[in-house]
Amino acid sequence: MVRAFLDQMLGEFGRSLLVFYETNSLWINLLVVLYGALIVLSWSNLKNIRRALILALAEKLRERPELASVKKAALEVPWEQVVGQVRYPFVARQTDLLPQRLSVEAVQNLLSVEDLTEEALKLVNPVPAREGKGKAK
Repeated sequence: MVRAFLDQMLGEFGRSLLVFYETNSLWINLLVVLYGALIVLSWSNLKNIRRALILALAEKLRERPELASVKKAALEVPWEQVVGQVRYPFVARQTDLLPQRLSVEAVQNLLSVEDLTEEALKLVNPVPAREGKGKAK
């Protein structure tokens, strides 16, 4: 009953498309799952690169505290070193539908030096928690 109703609603082109999907559903679903895995790994790859860059910048700031007062863009970011350690060959933002091939230029386009430096400064100089927060006086 549902199949007859569905056939009636789809029309001629929809029925042929449904038959094609039913015939090849294994391969179509496999492609969708592989694409999903590719894009999720690309997202996590960029996240791991970002974390490694922030840690490297924070280490530089701990070694030379006078760099904290320098312009954020003036800090030297170890792009080549961090990107060279990565094995997975794609990166993507979480809003991207297509991953980019891993390269220093691609990572530089996806990550802002100012944001990386700001996060590194937060690691080096954490904001102390306010005392008495949430307590009534």
